[in-house]
Amino acid sequence: MKDACAKKLIPLWGMFVVFAVLFCLNMFQMWTVLSIWTTGLSIFLLIKNKFPSKKYIITSVIFSLVASCVYLAKDFQISWSSYFTLVPTLFCCLAVFSVMEKYGDFAFFKNDTKSSVVKSIFIAICVGVVLGIINYFFCKANSEKDYYFSILRWIVAFNPAIFEEIACRAIFMAFIYYVYRG
Repeated sequence: MKDACAKKLIPLWGMFVVFAVLFCLNMFQMWTVLSIWTTGLSIFLLIKNKFPSKKYIITSVIFSLVASCVYLAKDFQISWSSYFTLVPTLFCCLAVFSVMEKYGDFAFFKNDTKSSVVKSIFIAICVGVVLGIINYFFCKANSEKDYYFSILRWIVAFNPAIFEEIACRAIFMAFIYYVYRG
C-alpha cells in the first residue's frame, strides 16, 4: 500500500521540481511557461479521459472566449496575448470537465439537500465579495486619484477570475484527482 502511494506521488513531485527549477532560474517569462505547462497537462488529461460531453465543451468555449475578451476590451484588436489566454483556458477547462465526468464523485459544492446547495452558494458569494473588496482597495490604491467604475474595468477583471482559477488551480486539482483515482 505504501509503495502504491509513493508511486502516485512521483508525477506530482516531478511537476513541482521542474516548475521550482524554472522559477529559480527565472530564465523564462513564467506566465508563458505556466500557459505551456498547463496546456500540456490538460492535453495529457484529455488523451487519458477523452473529451467531456457537449454541454461542457460549450461551457469551456464560453469561458475561454470571455477570458480572452479582456485583450479585445483593452485595445480592440486580437493579439498574441489573447491566444495565450484562450488556448490554455479552453484546454484546461475541457480537461477539468473530463476528469469531473469520469470521476463524478466529487463536486465543487455539496448538493445533498436544497439547504446545502444554498449554503454552499452563500459561502462562495461571501468569499467572493471579501476578495473583491480587497482587490478593489488594492486597485484603488495603485490607480489614479479619480477612480471610477466602468464596464471596461469589469470586463478586464474576468481574465484573472477565469484564466487563473482554471489554468492555475483547477487543472492541477484535476491532475491530482486523476493521479489518485486513475
